[in-house]
Amino acid sequence: MRRLRQIKRRWRWLAALIIMLWLAVLAADRLWPLPLHEVAPARVVVAEDGTPLWRFADKQGVWRYPVALDDVSPRYLQALIQYEDRWFWRHPGVNPLSVLRAACCKAGCSPTPTRRCTAWARMPCNCRSTPRG
Repeated sequence: MRRLRQIKRRWRWLAALIIMLWLAVLAADRLWPLPLHEVAPARVVVAEDGTPLWRFADKQGVWRYPVALDDVSPRYLQALIQYEDRWFWRHPGVNPLSVLRAACCKAGCSPTPTRRCTAWARMPCNCRSTPRG
């Protein structure tokens, strides 16, 4: 009976910790939101009929144009998601398995890169393992 109480108490602490962590994340999101609304698209000068006459890049020199999802080909979106993140529709925004795999790859610093480790993920390991001089 005493053992059961200890187990219940530990589960309550774990649940409370998870809830508090979630509330901390929500509070941080409210206090320091991501600057998604501050992205200024590139300017496009159009004629009366809507055809573009001249284009201007944004402040960083990047050509960003606002596009509705209906204006993009579904085949392009499918190819983009398949290339970038094939598990896009099956995870809650961050793929936990990919994060774990990247952490293991970075911590392991194996001499032979695996198929899943990109060159950018391997670069800190390679820079650390080469002698200076």
